Amino acid sequence: MGYLQLENSVDEEANLRCVLNGSPGRGGMAALAARSAADDIARVVDIMARKERLRAAGWRVRDWRPGPRTPLATRDPSRFWQWRSGAYHSLVDHQYRLTHRDGRVVYVTEPYWGPDRDHPLIATLRQEGWIVVFRPELGLWNPPSTTAIWIYRAPIGAD
Repeated sequence: MGYLQLENSVDEEANLRCVLNGSPGRGGMAALAARSAADDIARVVDIMARKERLRAAGWRVRDWRPGPRTPLATRDPSRFWQWRSGAYHSLVDHQYRLTHRDGRVVYVTEPYWGPDRDHPLIATLRQEGWIVVFRPELGLWNPPSTTAIWIYRAPIGAD
């Protein structure tokens, strides 16, 4: 198989189960009822093709957990890393990171809401020096119900 494997195969299985079992996303149960098996198969094939394009371009899909150098993370009083207040399931949903063979890292979140470029956490990320780009054509979770948002730092020396 040529498609890009996630580090943890359980995540990949969860991705496909979500698609095949019909996570409703926008549209609720009526949208689910209107979907056919052919639609589900086409969606899985699309996701696999997107992963293959990323892999061919040198990217690997990895897990993204909150930590000291990741966006939207904070340390709680017990010294554990966690998502910032209001981030999880608001902006951070179906998150993963892409690592490139040249060392670049992109944090990706795919929430089930439309491309709301005015979300308050996006403004905060930009103020902290993160670049935030909406990439719906590269979503891996449940396209087109989720919107891929790429979050990364500018390369050192970039203007």
